[in-house]
Amino acid sequence: MADEQVRKIVVSCMDRRLHEHIDSKFKDGETLSLSSAGPSEDSVRSVRKAVLEHPEVEAVELLTHEDCGASGVTYAAKYDYSAYAGMGMSQSVFRRIVDRYDGMAFRDKEEITQERGRLLRDRVVRAISRVSEAKVTLDHIGLGSIKMPQGEGEHSLLLLKPSTAKSSETMDRLGLERFSAYIVQAYNLRDVMPDIEMALKAPLHIKKVLADAGPNGFSGRELASLRRLDVHPVRF
Repeated sequence: MADEQVRKIVVSCMDRRLHEHIDSKFKDGETLSLSSAGPSEDSVRSVRKAVLEHPEVEAVELLTHEDCGASGVTYAAKYDYSAYAGMGMSQSVFRRIVDRYDGMAFRDKEEITQERGRLLRDRVVRAISRVSEAKVTLDHIGLGSIKMPQGEGEHSLLLLKPSTAKSSETMDRLGLERFSAYIVQAYNLRDVMPDIEMALKAPLHIKKVLADAGPNGFSGRELASLRRLDVHPVRF
């Protein structure tokens, strides 16, 4: 919210494996979280809105990570279309992926992750350079130090507005187990609709979508736009 004191913005992937790490390393009460698939360039508008609302922001940190599922989807779209088509994603998402990396060659999804980070950094710098002096940095998270519970259960997708609150606190409030939720955080759902579609169509075992519909959450009109993805979120 605009009355929060925000010194840093962290933009990360929605991956359920990352939230505890981000909470412990970055969430100090003055760090605003944004998240999308990768993260993707779909977060750029939210970054710009955040620095406009919080002119005190000193840094924007972009976090890619090892073994990124979004990069795996991108690799399939470019090099293994039958696998990609099996996910049932829309043609518009396919075109966005292919056009974004047109003319580029990658040996594996890790190279795609590196390029995604560079593209995102360049776009964020261009988007905020005239309105903010915040320093933009790019970092990469290895998963070796993150202790994950064994086994694969059913997962949830959380749709949240950007916040300085720890994601673990939100999950506790909703009665969700740690590491069980993918989280998309943006000011406007329209900006991250491709990321939401990717989360739902990729093999992530997502069985439930929950959306912040509180006083500072998403409007009923925004949530209604999810119907085109055949999504009827649980509102909280």
